[in-house]
Amino acid sequence: MENGKKFLASSSASLMGDICTEIAAATLLYTLTHSSKSLIFLLVIRTAAVFCCGILVPFTTSAIANKRNFLFYIDIIRALLLCFLFWQQSICNIYFVIFINSLLGGFYNPFQKSGIQNLIQSETRMKLVASLEAMSSIITFTIPLICGAALSFIHPAYFFLIDGVTFLVAGNILMTIPKWGEKNLQKKDRDAFSLDNILDAYKIVLFTKKQRNLLFLRFILLFSLSSFDVLKMTFITKMADNIAYYQVPKFVNFGFILGLFSACGALAMFFSSLFIRKQFSLKHLNYTLKVGIAGLALGLLMWIIPLDFHFCWIFYLVGCCLLSMGLSFSKVGIHTYGYELTDKSVFVEVVSSADALSRLWQSIVTAGCAGILIFVSPTLLVLFSSLVIPLGAIPIINRLSKL
Repeated sequence: MENGKKFLASSSASLMGDICTEIAAATLLYTLTHSSKSLIFLLVIRTAAVFCCGILVPFTTSAIANKRNFLFYIDIIRALLLCFLFWQQSICNIYFVIFINSLLGGFYNPFQKSGIQNLIQSETRMKLVASLEAMSSIITFTIPLICGAALSFIHPAYFFLIDGVTFLVAGNILMTIPKWGEKNLQKKDRDAFSLDNILDAYKIVLFTKKQRNLLFLRFILLFSLSSFDVLKMTFITKMADNIAYYQVPKFVNFGFILGLFSACGALAMFFSSLFIRKQFSLKHLNYTLKVGIAGLALGLLMWIIPLDFHFCWIFYLVGCCLLSMGLSFSKVGIHTYGYELTDKSVFVEVVSSADALSRLWQSIVTAGCAGILIFVSPTLLVLFSSLVIPLGAIPIINRLSKL
């Protein structure tokens, strides 16, 4: 389990760096612009990077043999980029660094999973995966709170140096783990992600009834998530601009609010995942999805409370928790349907193709919601999103139950 502990430590350091970078970059951008549009564009930049990564991962997975060294170089590059951003703080540099950082960060999970599969024995692998999930839940709850509280007293640029150190620590821990890769694979296995196979997978996703319904359900889920992210940035920016109005302590600022919302969402997802494990099974699959959709719609509706209400932030926090719980239920349902309805022989290719299309859709929706808010009020977007989610998802769930 020695290598497992190293994977756990490296993954934890990298995740802490990712979360702090995300919150610090948004806070610095707010400090420079005080504009919700610039923050929403940051979301678009991040989702576009994830989309690009989704296209590249299937090809690089089979092309790069020494995955340990590849992850080490990624951590070094990310650390250097954050040091650069510390010295050169500008709006364009924030966008550039976040794009590259998000693009490189997208390689971490699939490559790390490859290492766990290669180096960790079967009997201890499940314990390691459970430990990774538990540590991820703890970090995604505590780090946003700590980071948000610290941003009330420390300039966000200093966090880039701290985040750079965490990436260096993660990379150095990785280098103590033995190399892993696919050097011994046969050529036919190396060609599993050839261009022809990827195109065939896209055809399956788009033109097979089962996969197309799953894809549309993903699209609805991502529509709710993207519209929520845009609304959250818009409302938090306006709250931070008029923070004295809401009768909160003086140390509360944009970074603290963003960290608080992120932490509450993570905590809600953690408890809902525990509840799903204990109370739900395969026979409850449709019910799981419908509960998730209800949570997403109700969570968004909480954001209809006007900003001029003194305690609107309480409703927004409740809405964030409901939406995160709904997201947890929906993701479990969609992933389970994916396992049940996808042929094992093309599972990896189909999942990679569906992920790439979903990330493209998320980028488009995020940009579209940002554009819509130029012409309409956030209230109309809240109402539209909360209606589209159940009206679009329920018929698809009913169709999936008959397949």
